[in-house]
Amino acid sequence: MSVRTKVFFDTPDHVHIVGDYVLPEDDIQSCAVLVHMMPATRASFSFFQEALALGGVASLAIDLRGHGDSVYVNKKEKALDYRDFSPEQHQQSIWDVRGAVVYLCQLAAKESSACALVGASIGANLAIQCASEEHSIPLVIALSPGIDYRGICTLPLIQKMDSSRQHIILASSSEDAYSLESVQKLHQAAPKYSELVTREGSEHGTDMLEDYNFALKIAQALCTIKA
Repeated sequence: MSVRTKVFFDTPDHVHIVGDYVLPEDDIQSCAVLVHMMPATRASFSFFQEALALGGVASLAIDLRGHGDSVYVNKKEKALDYRDFSPEQHQQSIWDVRGAVVYLCQLAAKESSACALVGASIGANLAIQCASEEHSIPLVIALSPGIDYRGICTLPLIQKMDSSRQHIILASSSEDAYSLESVQKLHQAAPKYSELVTREGSEHGTDMLEDYNFALKIAQALCTIKA
């Protein structure tokens, strides 16, 4: 059976980030940071984390700042609420993702070359941004990304990824109009290292993982990463 542990780390701007670390029963083959959509929390990845553990993937699902349990700064009782955030404050969530990669690699005793990113909606945009900065990350799975969510603009970011070292799966539902248009444009911008996956339906972000066959495809992609 997998082992689930509640974990914590602080970002450079002193936001206390809370996450769930799920460890496979056997040896860790690779690891993945999971970044939720709004208004969800890390719990939206709970079942998917268990599926990943069966394939030897250790995963860390975090609550982005202002969501779930990640609402405190400097360990003081000053609550953050994403509903009050400006676009600039949403953009600062990249510190949460960067920190999660570093922390997960420490927990799993893996290099970032064995660490993937899975993001949903604005979480997908943040995952693309993180991978555009850290070229050792081999795989990004972007569930319902947008061309622009809260000022996180993905077209210039995806073009900064390393075509020789990185791969990105761009996924959308067929009736999710904005995300479908976005993944098509992103794929056109990076055809050599991106894969376009479209499923029938209108589900957005992590809601697509309720489709068993789709979730299996995503999990299998993550299980192919080797240290």
